[in-house]
Order: sequence, then C-alpha cells, then structure tokens
Amino acid sequence: MTNRGYARGMSDLAVAFPAGREEDAKIASERGRLYRQHLDDLTDEAFAYAVGQAVKHERWFPTVAALREYAAAAPPPAGALPAPRSPEQIEAVREEGRANTARGMEIFRRELAARGHNVEADPVRSMPASTGEEV
Repeated sequence: MTNRGYARGMSDLAVAFPAGREEDAKIASERGRLYRQHLDDLTDEAFAYAVGQAVKHERWFPTVAALREYAAAAPPPAGALPAPRSPEQIEAVREEGRANTARGMEIFRRELAARGHNVEADPVRSMPASTGEEV
C-alpha cells in the first residue's frame, strides 16, 4: 500500500470514528504504526474498499482484523487476472469440456445420419493402415 493510500484511509477512519476522549499522541502514533504494519500488504484499492465498508457497517473504530476481512471481500481491480484454480477446479473444467465435446459429436453424428451418411463406423478405425508411402 502506498503512503498516500494509507494516509487517506486512516484520515477517513479518524473522521468517521472520532475519539470520545483526548487520546495520548504516543498511543495514537503507536496505533498508526501497528495498523500500518499489519495492513501494509493490502493494495490501495483493497484498503479503500475496507475503509468504506467499515464506515458503513461498524459502530466503533475498526480493528485490523475487521479491516482485513473487508479487504478480503474487495472486488478485483478492473483488468485483473482471475484467481488461480485448484487442481479440482481444473479437472472439473476439463470434465465439462469432455462432456461438451461428446454432446457435440453426438449432434454431429445425428446430423450426418439424417443426411444418409454411415455413422456407425468409427472413422479413425475404418481408415486403412499407413504403408509409409506418400500419396
């Protein structure tokens, strides 16, 4: 996160959740350091989203954990690559592709049969074996 993004978000939080009593400057400084340390890996966009959600839904100044939860729910930036898929998700996509191919081939065979073509024979198996000679 950039310094500007952090400062803007913390400023918004300070305005939205004013302290009820005078806070010691040293404690405020330490709180700022602690929040920065534990939120530094967030992007400016995710932090801004988290701040906005905290302002909408929290009654008190949000904890680091609450801000991280909101940031985790932030929509991906425009143009971002999709999240990597797990092996199970990849296999599910492959299986869906195989099923779609099988359905497509069945439709194709029915269309050929309707036009009078022999579709019972497997076209690959019915081809003559290669003799190694060029045609």
